Amino acid sequence: MRRKIRKGTAISAFLAALLAACSDRPITAHATEPVSVFASQSDAANERSFNQDHQAPLAKLERGAAVTVLSDEYGKDYWACRVRTEGSVEGWVLCTSLDYPERRAGT
Repeated sequence: MRRKIRKGTAISAFLAALLAACSDRPITAHATEPVSVFASQSDAANERSFNQDHQAPLAKLERGAAVTVLSDEYGKDYWACRVRTEGSVEGWVLCTSLDYPERRAGT
């Protein structure tokens, strides 16, 4: 089952990650849905797949939970962000599961 990604969300996520890479200032993002934080980018990418082994998540984020985006990586058919949660857990989530309101506001 493939998820439909809204264009605006994907573009917002891309621009925020691009700006994060060019900035010394941490980027704060919020989960757009309940999402798990995983130890590796491939685990995050495989979370919703039916034919892959699933690893236990390091943490779970509720919708609206804030994270600090540390970096991002592209892989085959996915885009993962390395994040730090408010509880100081570092791991990976899909970038398309995040929203970047501070970048939309132009701050």
